[in-house]
Formats: sequence, C-alpha cells, structure tokens
Amino acid sequence: MEKSHNSNIRFISKLSLITLLIFLNAVFPVTADVSSSPTASNVQLSDNKDLIPIVLSPNPDIRLYKNFISEEEAKHLIALAKSRLKSSTVLKYGQGVADDKWRTSTTAFLYKSEDPIVKAIEERACKLLGCNLNYMEPIQVVHYSKGQRFLPHYDYFTGEELKYQTSQRQHTLLVYLNEVKEEHGGMTLFPKLNVHIQPVKGAALYFNNLDKDGKVNPLTLHGGEPILADGVEKWACNIWVRNNVYTEAPQK
Repeated sequence: MEKSHNSNIRFISKLSLITLLIFLNAVFPVTADVSSSPTASNVQLSDNKDLIPIVLSPNPDIRLYKNFISEEEAKHLIALAKSRLKSSTVLKYGQGVADDKWRTSTTAFLYKSEDPIVKAIEERACKLLGCNLNYMEPIQVVHYSKGQRFLPHYDYFTGEELKYQTSQRQHTLLVYLNEVKEEHGGMTLFPKLNVHIQPVKGAALYFNNLDKDGKVNPLTLHGGEPILADGVEKWACNIWVRNNVYTEAPQK
C-alpha cells in the first residue's frame, strides 16, 4: 500500500511539473519569429563546420556566427583585395557614387568564384542562407583605417533606387577578416536597437533586411564606427543575397 502511495505522489509531481511548464509557456511565450530566416537553426556545412548562431535580435533577425571562415581564408581575401582597393561608393541610380561625407572606407569587389577559396566561401554562405549562388552579389571586401567609417544606412533599396534594381537585397552577411580591439573603435552598430558588435576575426554577422512579410525592415539601420587609432585597420567583406536572381543594375 505504501509503494502504491509513493507511486501516486511521483505521478502527481510529474503532472504538476508539466502543468507548470504549460502555464509558463502561455504566460511567457518565446517571441522570436525566425520562420522567415534560413539561419534559424544550426547549419551543418559541406566542409564539416557546425555553425551555432548567437542571436542578437529576434526582430530584425540578427545573428553572429563565430569561425565562419578560417584565418588562412581571411588572409587570402585581404591579399586579393589589396591591389584592387578604391574609394568606397554608395548606390545612386544603379551606379556607385563616391560620398566622402557618408562612407569613407575603401572597397574591392572579387569576381564570382574567381578561385577555389572564394568559391568555397560563396558556397558556404549559400549553405548557411539556404540560397542559390545566382542570388548572390559578388563579394565586396572593405577596408577601414583611422578616422574612416560608414554612417548608419540601409542595405535594402528604397524609393528611386528600386527602379534601377532587378531584385531586392534581402540577406546581409558581414564577415570580419581581422580583429579590432574595443578601444580602437570599428564596431558595427544598429542604432535603433542599441546593438553593437566588435569585429572578431573569422566571425560572420547575419541580418535579414526584410521582415517575415517580405517588406523592408527599417530596424536594420546600421553603420560602421570609425577606427580611432593610428596603425589600426579593419578588414571585412560584405556578402549580399537578393530575393531573386542577381543581375547588374541597368544604367541610367
């Protein structure tokens, strides 16, 4: 009789725990809606890298992936870009226009799949984002030295610029190619969210420029803070993915 009584107590305890969990889930639901994002779970990549996302914001979906690229791959991208660096531009009427008040870094575009390392990084990004390579823009390598920065801006296209684009820029993957100490500046910031990310070599910062309904998300406003010290550099690369096949924007 005592054994039966103890069994009943354990059953009631388990039932009470289940009831408590159901109650807590009803009162404190998980608010993150990542159904529109391909990065909602861990992704097993073709080169056996298991990337675990660090969620920085549920809306917009912002995630950080450590060790997206290796040190050797980062050095290779920098080496490819160095001889091609030009003053950074912003898009206007489908063309890149210099604006040294807004964006003061230098940039270099890589060719699509121009060598095995670039191709591997492109394929890794496609695997992570669940996209076709045809949706991806050419990788853009960016370089900042002391005083250079990129004021808060959007990666998606609005207004007149949409007329000169064949698709919308949906996904951004910003890959840090070197580390910058906090006292040296260079953070990526989302001013509307009070989110700051310090560059860590090999890490990739992902955010979805569109909401779950496919509309542009103004909360994705972001910028690159200036480098504060002499002799300090910031290297990164932008991997942008459209919501349709990427083609060069028609000229005005």
